[in-house]
Amino acid sequence: MTIVLSVLNEGEVFIVKELDPKTITYLERNIEGLMIKTDNSQGVVGLKYITLPKGYKIKIEDKLIKISFPEGKIKKGPINIIY
Repeated sequence: MTIVLSVLNEGEVFIVKELDPKTITYLERNIEGLMIKTDNSQGVVGLKYITLPKGYKIKIEDKLIKISFPEGKIKKGPINIIY
């Protein structure tokens, strides 16, 4: 089960627990400059700090993580991750 813990810096960084490895691989292939750091904090194991390049936006809706590409750069729709 994925748990979104927080979204920081106008949607450029989000922190999740237990994101599917296939989803991580998909994000790495489709977002150039993506940085992912795995950490343990205050007894919580497997936190992932996901940092998107400048211009990307993250919105968390009901059971959905929506990552929008920068306007004008890439002609792709948003990436939707259901959790």
